[in-house]
Amino acid sequence: MKKGFLLLLVVLLSSFFAGCGGNNGSSPNPPQPPQPPSTITSVTVSPPSVTLEVGKTQQFTVEVKGTGNFDASVNLYVNDVMSGNSTIGTIDISSLYATPNVVPDPATVTVKAVSRQDPTKFGTASVTIVPIQQVSLEWVRFVNFCDNCLRDDGYTVAIDSQDNIIAGGWKWLQNWGNPVPDWIGALVSFDKLGNERWRTDFGATLSWIASIARQPGQDSFYFTGSDGSPSGELNVALLGKIDTDGQILINPFLKSFQINGEETGCSLIRTQESQLYLSCGTGSGRLWMTVADFDSNVQRSFQVRDSGILYGLWVTPNYILTSGQFYDTEGPWSVAGYLRKFDHQGNLLWEGEKTFNDVIQLKVVEDSQGFIYAAGTQLELTPNEPRRYILVKLNQQGEEIWRRFWDGDNPSEQNYCNWVNDLILKPQGGVVVIGALTEFKGASPCCTTYPNCWDFGAWAVDPEGNTLWKIRQDINQSPWDYPRAGAFDSQGRLILVGMTAPKPTGSDFTDNVDLTVVKFRVP
Repeated sequence: MKKGFLLLLVVLLSSFFAGCGGNNGSSPNPPQPPQPPSTITSVTVSPPSVTLEVGKTQQFTVEVKGTGNFDASVNLYVNDVMSGNSTIGTIDISSLYATPNVVPDPATVTVKAVSRQDPTKFGTASVTIVPIQQVSLEWVRFVNFCDNCLRDDGYTVAIDSQDNIIAGGWKWLQNWGNPVPDWIGALVSFDKLGNERWRTDFGATLSWIASIARQPGQDSFYFTGSDGSPSGELNVALLGKIDTDGQILINPFLKSFQINGEETGCSLIRTQESQLYLSCGTGSGRLWMTVADFDSNVQRSFQVRDSGILYGLWVTPNYILTSGQFYDTEGPWSVAGYLRKFDHQGNLLWEGEKTFNDVIQLKVVEDSQGFIYAAGTQLELTPNEPRRYILVKLNQQGEEIWRRFWDGDNPSEQNYCNWVNDLILKPQGGVVVIGALTEFKGASPCCTTYPNCWDFGAWAVDPEGNTLWKIRQDINQSPWDYPRAGAFDSQGRLILVGMTAPKPTGSDFTDNVDLTVVKFRVP
């Protein structure tokens, strides 16, 4: 009886303490209601359709709807290729689509967003890709190398594998005869967005960078120019090398040279296989072709003409094309363009001088089909008449196929003077003639107070001789815009390099000139 009572007491006390101390007097948590099932109900992409030019981007918006605690993440595709590719365009994790550089086949692609939680749920948008419809200016950059530089001028341009731009030329200090060299060769680099990467110069009297050529398959560049004495004579030609980050790989002054012991300057450089080819002139007026190896060691030189000026150079594995101007006794100007074809031993194969009577600054290129294009400035019957661009297409024998002219769209009553300064191949076929176009009358005060007023100009022509597009660009409302060279990047953008007087003072617009780099979107 006593044992039973004690057992009952233990049970009652255990129940009491369990009820009083287990949850401090609070009632137990009520059961949670069951969660709704997690499902994806829809995925949409907006806008549902868009038309874009090549090289453009489109920001898409992806919306995922569902029930419960669903996962809103998606995988993005272009034509069922995750993230796309360079042929059909790419799309990143923020849903930004970038078109390819050329129109794909077919031209319409599908952007798709697929739910990661439920791949059966997806949304799509269509993108129709079209060629660039018109020329547009992307950006302009001015380079002033120093505070007391009278003129900074661009003569040459090259592009690396990342579409970085390397421009070369010179800066001209204000005071002649001072202890600091007056003309100094200089290089500057921009990325594809126009941000300056680096700049450098070469402190040698009267030096300048006339031409740059990229080493095949490498992001390094050879450059040439001249180095002279304080009195202005050209003494030696320069041949250097720099990488895309501005590091000097070959000091140009350590690789300077002369031809036959004469004063020498070089204006053009090209690469072919493992050799460098340079167009050079000597103090006697003779024109030469100089061949060097990739270590900038000169191997040989051969004569191109007894006299004249070299403006064009094109090198193939089997022959060399040179062009320019010389002085003759025919025509009102006593000047003509020349075009000559040599083998690599310096033997003349043919010449086409009579084709270019009264043509100056003749440039030359050859397309992938072996057709030759030559462009220059056509002088008219009298010195007071307008000057036009002339472009001639020839076959491998130097026989003319067609010729075309462009007057810069200047009014017929205006005495204009348009100068050809470069000729480059167009990536999709044809060529682009680059030069300075006389400003329209009244376009700026310069046109009434100063005779040399220009705009940046470019003229694209297809292989059949049809005009594709034209550029006449007044840079920053400047009266003196003078392009000297051009190049295309991998996206088909056109880069022009030259000089601009953005801040004219008084009636003389030449006393505040900047090296200028301009980038265009072109069809």
